[in-house]
Amino acid sequence: MTDLILPAINILMLVGILFKYVRAPLVAHVSERSDKIEKDLVETAKQKWSAEQQKKEITAKLSQMDLEVEKLSKDFEAQAKQISEQLINKASTLANQIRSDAEASAKAASADLKAELISEFGILLVAKIEAGVQKQLTQNDKQNFRKIFTKLVEASQ
Repeated sequence: MTDLILPAINILMLVGILFKYVRAPLVAHVSERSDKIEKDLVETAKQKWSAEQQKKEITAKLSQMDLEVEKLSKDFEAQAKQISEQLINKASTLANQIRSDAEASAKAASADLKAELISEFGILLVAKIEAGVQKQLTQNDKQNFRKIFTKLVEASQ
């Protein structure tokens, strides 16, 4: 048992020396560390609160942006519809103008064709009548026509 007493005394002396010289720095270190952890927790809480406020602001801005995007979308749809209607109206106006121009052009072409056909018909009719008359005219009739024509020409001069 005496073997245990000396090591026990040594341990008690070591603990006493350590308690006397190491306790104050150890307590100071633990206290310092505790204060630092407390400050870090306070700073983290402030940062968390600040982040939550920023999140609220960003969420509010995003919801406003959603409303603005929806409004812009409706405005663009209305403008597109208006432009579409304007294009349709212009196309309709142009189509009516083209139609009326085509009708006028067709009427003019028809009138020109009628005049040309009548002229051609008249020329052919005169040629047929002339051919028919020449067949029926005798030599005497031809000489009488020449005499009358000659007298008319001489009278006009």
